[in-house]
Amino acid sequence: RTKDHYNDLNQVFGEALRDQRYSSHIATPRPPQILTGFGLIAPAELRRLHDAHRTEIRETVRKKGGGSYERGLKMDAPTLYTEIHSHPITSAEYLSGSEQITAEIETWADRLLRDFRARMPEGLSASAVMHLDEKYVHIHVLAINLTDPKLSANKLHVGKVAAAAWRTAHGPAEALTSLPRPEPLSRPLKPK
Repeated sequence: RTKDHYNDLNQVFGEALRDQRYSSHIATPRPPQILTGFGLIAPAELRRLHDAHRTEIRETVRKKGGGSYERGLKMDAPTLYTEIHSHPITSAEYLSGSEQITAEIETWADRLLRDFRARMPEGLSASAVMHLDEKYVHIHVLAINLTDPKLSANKLHVGKVAAAAWRTAHGPAEALTSLPRPEPLSRPLKPK
C-alpha cells in the first residue's frame, strides 16, 4: 500500500524478473531461476506473446442510445494469470548446497508444475521463475489464456471457474436481503 506499489502487468513481470524498479523490497536481489519443461516458455517471450495478442483484440461496445463502436481491450481487463507458491525451506538453506534440500526443492517444483499443467486448459502459454533472494524459496507462475478471445485470466482462476460452473448448473444465487438500516441516535443541537 505504498504510493509506488501497484499490481499492473509491468509490476508483475518486473518483480518476477527482478527488474530493479520493482524489486526495491529486496535487500540484495538475485536473478531468478527460469524454470523449463512442461511446455514453459521464457518470461520475456510470454510478455511478447501477451502484448502481441492484447493489441489485436477489438471489442464492440453498444451505446445507450443505439449504435455501437469498436475499441481495444480495457486497460484493467485481467489478462495475466499468476500464482505464487512458497516452500517452507529458506533460501539460505537451499543456497547452502545440501544435496537433500536441492532434491526436495526440485521434486516440489516438478510436482507443482505438473499439477499446474494438469489443471489448466490446452492452448495456455506459461512461464515460471524461482526466487532465492527472499526468506523462503518460492515460484512465480505466469500464464496467458490464448484460447480466449479476450485473454481472460478469470477463466483460469480455479475459484472463478468453479463459481461459474455452479451458476450454470444451479442458476444465479439468491441474493441475501440486506440488513435493516440502523436508526441514527438523536444528538444534541450544535451550539451557535
